[in-house]
Amino acid sequence: MTVTIIDVRQRPDGDRLHVEFSINGHVWRCGDVPAELADDEVAIVAHLESRSAEFERDIRAGEGVGSQETLM
Repeated sequence: MTVTIIDVRQRPDGDRLHVEFSINGHVWRCGDVPAELADDEVAIVAHLESRSAEFERDIRAGEGVGSQETLM
């Protein structure tokens, strides 16, 4: 699984980041990345990769946390 960060934005609540990224060419959005990772792209990628089983399952199913909508 290859994760590429496209965009990182602070969510209005300030506690989380909204990250747009791609996994093997599919664009996804994740809204629950810890805000303390904001300045560390390597840590953001590691966080997303730690959830790879969720994303891969949902990529196959086309639903849930891995849907191509906003992930929460």
